[in-house]
This record gives sequence, structure tokens and C-alpha cells, in this order.
Amino acid sequence: MATRYQCYLHVAMFALLVLGIGSRAFLPSVIRASQEQEKGAHIVLPIRHAMFGGAMPPDAFVTLDDSTEHVDSVQQYNLQGEIGGWLLRKVYPSLTKIETSGWGAQLDPEIVMLRQPDVIFSWKGRDSALLAMGFPQLVELESSRGKQVESHLKWWALFGRMLGKQDKARQLSQRYTRQLAALKHEIVQAHHPSVLLIVGGYDAGFWLPTNHHYDERFIQLNAKPLHKGLFGGKATLENVLMLDPDVIFLDTSAIGDQLVPAQLYVQPEWQAVRAVRGKRVYRMPDLPHFSIPVEDPIRLQWLAEILYPQVMPATIRQEVVATILAAYDYRMSENDIDTLLNLQANQASQNYQRFFRSENKYVENAQHHRHRYPCQ
Repeated sequence: MATRYQCYLHVAMFALLVLGIGSRAFLPSVIRASQEQEKGAHIVLPIRHAMFGGAMPPDAFVTLDDSTEHVDSVQQYNLQGEIGGWLLRKVYPSLTKIETSGWGAQLDPEIVMLRQPDVIFSWKGRDSALLAMGFPQLVELESSRGKQVESHLKWWALFGRMLGKQDKARQLSQRYTRQLAALKHEIVQAHHPSVLLIVGGYDAGFWLPTNHHYDERFIQLNAKPLHKGLFGGKATLENVLMLDPDVIFLDTSAIGDQLVPAQLYVQPEWQAVRAVRGKRVYRMPDLPHFSIPVEDPIRLQWLAEILYPQVMPATIRQEVVATILAAYDYRMSENDIDTLLNLQANQASQNYQRFFRSENKYVENAQHHRHRYPCQ
């Protein structure tokens, strides 16, 4: 049966070419995320059917387009993957209805031919074989390992130009730049803590990434990422003990596996780690990927309040509301903010009560007062 289907598929592809339906497939062009590399490239606008290859998140594209309408399909690494994170699916429930073009690191040329997208976004070199086969415009995005924030901002600007949303892209970028400058001013005299990022969980194991897109965020806030430049790969408690960070941050893996602080707090052997002993372990918020002007005003504020609680005002909830309203014209509820900030997972961690909503802070303070002054 499978053989007969494949035969029909090849016949259909050949028919498309003969009839000229796929004629635009013979006009390939490559765009990279810098104006110098874009010279001479031809992209037909407006984009109506964009395909995302190489498990590339469509988050920035959807954010700037303010819609999922023009996302044709998304390639995913595995069956467990989801399109968009929790927040983006909250704003755009239709993300769950976007079709998957396949699984794995590379696009299937047959599927590309059948779907006939206007444009394909992929990582540089990942699907470049499509060019030689005469497929639609391939937009290759490349990322500098040492300057990932800069690369992501270029992608943001590129999507803005291609969607005709330059004003929105520029305004949100300027807002992010102002916020970053203000944060740096707040912490200029603060102690520089060491941090460790642990990705994954117990089911499939966890690892310490040798190079992660969060690293520049840590460095922007004067924190030292101890995992940067290490071996990568699977890690053990001994690796963590050797580094002994001030603060540990937990992030999810590509299959959704992730540790939570409580798992480390209850294990006696992990008490030898300074961050665990001091209950300074935090689960990262799930924010739109590669969307710096939306992700970073929230993530950087959250990180700064954890790393520098003595000097940073507790304004993360206001920042969440303001950023999401500016980017999506969507008003976050108090419950939404609780979920985004992982209040349940992080509630036992040091100083996390500062992230509670106002009524929770009142209850917390009242309980603390009664504990200190039981006779009143």
C-alpha cells in the first residue's frame, strides 16, 4: 500500500511540474538576516503561505503578523513537540490547528512540492538541498553563536519587512532597548552571581548546554553562566557539584522533559549544591522563542528580580501585562500571570513571594506577622 502511495505521489509531483502549477518553484532565492546578504534576492509579497523547516519556531512571524493565517505548516523534531509555547497558544488558540509538515531535522521535498508554500524559512544549510532541486524561495536564517541576541533581532526585523509590519517591529524593538538600558542601570553596582542552566529532566536525563541562547541574557545582567563552553551532553550531580553555582535555572528539553525545584530540594544528595541548599532554583517562564522584543522585557525583568532581589523593585507582573498588551493587544489575567511565572513550581524557592499577586502578598505578610508576634 505504501509503495502504491509513493508511486502516486511521484506521478502527482511530475504532473504539477508539467502543468506549470509549480512553476514558481524554479525561482529560488536565498535571504539571510542581514541587508548585505539580502541584495539581489527576490521575495514575492505579501506572504500567504509560509512553511517553517528544521523545527524552527514560527513565534516571531506569528507575533508580527498578529495571526496564524499565513503559516502553512511547521516541521517538528518529534511527535511530542508542540507549535508555540503556552503563552503564544493562549493568545492564538489557532496555533494548535497549524499542520505539521513532518518530523525530523530536514524537510521532505515531496511534501514541499505538494504544499507549494510561498516561502520556506529554515536554518542556514539545513534545507539548502531544496535550492538545487528548484523549490520555492528559501529564506535561510543563520545565528552567530557569540551574538545570538543580535541574530534574533535581525530575524525579527526581517519578518517585519517581509510582512509589511516594519512599524510594529521597530516600536517593540525600541521598547525592548529602553527596558534593557534601564535594567542595566539598576544593577550596575550589584554583586555578579554565578548561574547554571539545566535543560531536561529525569525521564530522558538532563544536560548543561555548552552554548545556549539564554547565555547572553545572563551576561547582559552581569551574571556568569558556568555551563557556557563546557562539554554539553548529559550531566550528573557531580558535574553540578563541581560548578556549585549561586543560582540554578531549569528549562525544558525538546521533548518537554523538565526538572522542577522541588525535585532537587527533597533529595539529600543535592543539598551539597549551594543553590539547592539556599533554595535558589527556578523554573524558567515559557515565553515566545526568538522574539526578543517580546520575550526579553519579561525574561530579563524576571531574571533581574531573582538575581538581584535587594536592588530590584518587584514589578514583573506589571511588566508582563504591559509587554503582552503592547505586542498582542491581549490583556493577561492574574491567573495567566501566575501560570506564566510558574508560581506553583517555584513557590518554595527563595524570594519567590515577590512574584505573587497583591492579595497573596498580603496573606503571606499576615502569616509572617502572626508567626513573629503570636500573642497579638
